[in-house]
Amino acid sequence: MKKIPDLPLALHRPILIAVCLAGLLSGCNSSSTSDTPVYSNNGAAGTGLAAMNAATPPVNDTGVTYCGDGAGGNNLPCKGDEPALQDAKLGRDAAAAVGVLAKAGSGAYGFDFTKLGADGQPLTIQNQAWTTDGSGLDNGTEAAGTIWSCVKDNVSGLTWEVKTHRSPANLQDRSWTYSWFNSANIGGNKGTEAGGACFQAGRCDTEKYVQDINAQGLCGHADWRLPNQQELVGLTLLGSTTPTIDSASFPNTLSLNYWSGSGYAGQADLARYVSFVYGLASYGYRNNNYAVLLVRSAP
Repeated sequence: MKKIPDLPLALHRPILIAVCLAGLLSGCNSSSTSDTPVYSNNGAAGTGLAAMNAATPPVNDTGVTYCGDGAGGNNLPCKGDEPALQDAKLGRDAAAAVGVLAKAGSGAYGFDFTKLGADGQPLTIQNQAWTTDGSGLDNGTEAAGTIWSCVKDNVSGLTWEVKTHRSPANLQDRSWTYSWFNSANIGGNKGTEAGGACFQAGRCDTEKYVQDINAQGLCGHADWRLPNQQELVGLTLLGSTTPTIDSASFPNTLSLNYWSGSGYAGQADLARYVSFVYGLASYGYRNNNYAVLLVRSAP
């Protein structure tokens, strides 16, 4: 599906949902060509939707818990008399709504996350909220379960970085941005080196951020990478207000665009991103400065 031209950004989300909701998490994306580059910043590459789908594990659900009909519109309570096959009545979200969904951890609706400490192990206390001080800065402790370093998605098996908000700001601060860059030059365009604004001048691109997080050994591991676009879409909570993510699990993920490692087949200077403003999957120029949320695949 090609990007819808000449429409306000606020209209992209409902149109994309209408066209792609049933298929987005299982293969629908913004290009139907067969040579879509799919790769991470370690240089591993594949092409086409088959490669993207093969690289993408199962996902939780959409987080949509409302219904709609032709007369009343969308965002309506589900009363039982609306048209069949409503998203809210299918899948993990529907099972969670009636209390029959078994979870290994916790999360909104059908989502299932476990909070991990700096050592990569599950926190002993999992049921506490992230805490901040009067200035909104992180001030919890892992021992109390009020701060955590990573989140494991118990459905997909992926482990995600958790952003920080401290004073002074550190490497993982939520406000840093990065240009898209991959020195492997997959797709014929490396992108823009060090174009963003981040912790260390000259390191503000996606490739160097991956390198720096792996050198740090976040949550005890050094195999962090950019997610592909579908992995990132798997975090979107389409039934929520902005940011469209489970903020209780990812408290410092903001209403921003987040880079994926996926290129765009139609134009070598573009790469794919996911916006947590609207839950929109799209693409942008590689010299744009967007946020980054890293992932790792291994258990």
